[in-house]
Amino acid sequence: MSLKGDITKELYLFLNKRRFNKNDLRIDINILAFEKLGMSRNLEGKLFKVRQVLRKAHKELLVKGFLKIEPQFIKESSGEYLYYQFKGTPTLESKDEVVEQVEEMLLQIGLTGGQIAKLLKNHTNEQVKDAIELFNLQKSGSIKHPTKWLFACLSKDFDLTELDESRNKKAQIEKDEKELVLKKEKELKEDKKKRDLAKEMNDMLSNWIANNSFRYYTLCNEYIEQEKASNSIIYKSIRDKARKDKVSEMQVVMDNKMFNSPVKAQILKKIS
Repeated sequence: MSLKGDITKELYLFLNKRRFNKNDLRIDINILAFEKLGMSRNLEGKLFKVRQVLRKAHKELLVKGFLKIEPQFIKESSGEYLYYQFKGTPTLESKDEVVEQVEEMLLQIGLTGGQIAKLLKNHTNEQVKDAIELFNLQKSGSIKHPTKWLFACLSKDFDLTELDESRNKKAQIEKDEKELVLKKEKELKEDKKKRDLAKEMNDMLSNWIANNSFRYYTLCNEYIEQEKASNSIIYKSIRDKARKDKVSEMQVVMDNKMFNSPVKAQILKKIS
């Protein structure tokens, strides 16, 4: 096969070895570019430049008929990958659907049918979609003639830095939103776990008191005597509450959460 670009030749050799063994190939874009195709290491960290070189190679291999389906660039949290298919129809998105999607976007911008056909004849769907996305980022600015801008943009290797920054920003926002949702879900689960545990402890305590009323009475009495001897402030509060409600000090401690918490904590420590 007569090919022009060195990268295209390397890509052809790399893919040709694999297309007979499998129907598709998914590979990290950096591994493909620098380890398999021998691209200059000066391009490391400049993904938009790497994509441009690969798109040129893809276009040539598509024109030659070696590639039947346009490769797809796929961004994931672990990095960016290229997806090649050698047989059948695309499983991610059919070629007809891609073409229809691109045509619809171009019609909305204002291109005629003839202009759309010309663009799609000379450029891959991926290139046109990138140009449209870049146009949508800049259309609120100084683009007065969308059609001329798109043709001019696609006539050269346009800089995708702004597009990459926009995509990265969007990906970061989506990541942050996902992390926030996961954080809230985790907090809700932890809150529910705490409530369930508190209910379980309360049920255990209630059952114990119901089945050990005399022991509970004894513990409350011991608590009153302890506070009377060592903590006059708490004991005075118990006594004042009893006088106000006209009940015994024992009744106050047994019924009032403010005063029986230490007793219940002592019980829970024993039974849990």
